[in-house]
Amino acid sequence: MTPVDIYTAQATVGDVNKGITNHKNLESDATALLVFVNGDGGGGALPKMLENLRRIRAATNEHRELPSVSMGSSVEEFFADIEEASKEGKTLPVWKGELYLEFHRETYTSHGSIKKGNRKCEILLRDVERVATLTSLLQPKGHSYVYPKRAIDECWEKVLLNQFHDVLPGSAIGMVYDDADKLYAEVREVCTGLLEDAFSVLLPRSSPLL
Repeated sequence: MTPVDIYTAQATVGDVNKGITNHKNLESDATALLVFVNGDGGGGALPKMLENLRRIRAATNEHRELPSVSMGSSVEEFFADIEEASKEGKTLPVWKGELYLEFHRETYTSHGSIKKGNRKCEILLRDVERVATLTSLLQPKGHSYVYPKRAIDECWEKVLLNQFHDVLPGSAIGMVYDDADKLYAEVREVCTGLLEDAFSVLLPRSSPLL
């Protein structure tokens, strides 16, 4: 979540100010993303919101009590700027340990297979990352191994897509879960193959996983 703590901000002075006062990583980057829309069901920005930002931007030209406001062309541009300013993330803080999301705490579901698929794929991806990292570092003699970053990233994107709040708790329509099950199956298939590839280099005499 952005420092504003909401993705349906109304572009008020309070919203803009919170982007700084609630910013936990100002030492790394002093910018904050303000996501302003009228609801999360497809409603876009209102003229009033754009006028609010225009006035705030004009006010910050004369007064520094509020942070300066600029309109970027896309969210991708925002993250690209952070990546450049942080030397491709090297100066950003590193989170170590369990990734705990307060809003996902004790999330129940009406589709147990989704929670099961999510957890099993998370564990499988963790195993792939560990074995692939070890193999790429050791590089046993006579073998050449390249860490499969793109394949792992694509698998993570599928798992994270299914962590959308209407999928994981079971509040979406039926066809969503058909698609989710297919994505989990694809992740399991790809990850199993990645483990086989890594183990065939790291432990060439080991038995296949399947």
